[in-house]
Amino acid sequence: MFWKKGFKKSLCFVLSSIMTLSVVSTANISVSAADASDKVFKPLPYEYKMTSSKQGTIERLSYNFGNDTKYFNVYLPNGYNQSDTSKKYNVVYLMHGGGEDENLLFGGPGQNKELKVIIDNMIAKGDIEPVIVVTPSFYKGNNDVAGFPQELSTTLIPLVETKYNTYLKSKSTADMKSSRDHRAFGGFSMGSVCTWYTYINCLDYIKYFMPYSGDCWALGSTAGSSKPTETAQYLADVAKKAGYKAPHDFKLFCATGSDDIAYPNMKPQIDAMKKLTDTFVYSSDIKNGNFYFMVANGGTHAWTWINQYIYNVLPDLFKDIAPVQTLGDLNNDGSVDSTDYALLKMHMLNITPLTGDALKNADVDRNGQVDSIDFALLKKYLLGSISAFPV
Repeated sequence: MFWKKGFKKSLCFVLSSIMTLSVVSTANISVSAADASDKVFKPLPYEYKMTSSKQGTIERLSYNFGNDTKYFNVYLPNGYNQSDTSKKYNVVYLMHGGGEDENLLFGGPGQNKELKVIIDNMIAKGDIEPVIVVTPSFYKGNNDVAGFPQELSTTLIPLVETKYNTYLKSKSTADMKSSRDHRAFGGFSMGSVCTWYTYINCLDYIKYFMPYSGDCWALGSTAGSSKPTETAQYLADVAKKAGYKAPHDFKLFCATGSDDIAYPNMKPQIDAMKKLTDTFVYSSDIKNGNFYFMVANGGTHAWTWINQYIYNVLPDLFKDIAPVQTLGDLNNDGSVDSTDYALLKMHMLNITPLTGDALKNADVDRNGQVDSIDFALLKKYLLGSISAFPV
């Protein structure tokens, strides 16, 4: 379900944030001392602001949504070769803030803004693997941060990732789900609010989320501070209902600054999420946790800080090691038996659809879809007609 609350855009966000700041002393919200689980903010080294000799390129594309033509920019890393289909790239989607547009982060073709220079250097220095970065806009189309996830999943992801050399095999929903490990979404301010909505509506298609300086508004504007416990539980229920488990099935890498107007809104929500340890495992160790909150001392509500958060978080994407999955084991009990067969039958009859790891393990022929062929193969395996599933 795509939420369309009709919230005000940047003006609403700024005003609500200022209102929150006016009562900070009453709420007694302060920056807590860092603990061993916190992600430590590292300032951007000066050399990362210098133009790299190995520059990526920017392409400007468009798509139609409703009655609008929407433009977006795509960063292609240095050395990207469209004809080399053997090389696949992970994809990061980054959303601007209120009152901004798709050109804010990188600029258009031929431009070399700070964030592009940073990513050029990170790739050239080996901090991250070469990656494709997409900068869309939530304006026009649905024209709303709550509605944007719909056009993201139905239009933008299929368009981008079938055009370039990514892990998406086709525009099908099944292939988008099977390639979710290679996709990330983040944003600043209203773009962060959009990121929380994307987590709510696109968890089946995206594994990594990076909300920067903005809380979740699913339960109302600035609900992160006014309804932190309810918001945290709502976010936990999203993952549970979809069948995704901590710490390997999804990641939330959050950040803001201690002097950011969004800090008083994010902090209560984050603290409430920390208490729900069955869903959100708080740790800067990305192999053992799926959630952290990085706070930059003195950081304000400005892109000069957000670019540094991106610098800190990008190396954590696409790096965690998921546990080995057993094909055919749909209830995760370590064996493939009649119970798994019954679960697959219920899925095929659309009585109890499989999700998460169960859905992955049901795809025993690994073609990106769970269908009658998988059902037949599982039956043959249980009857002893075959000793292993094809790979």
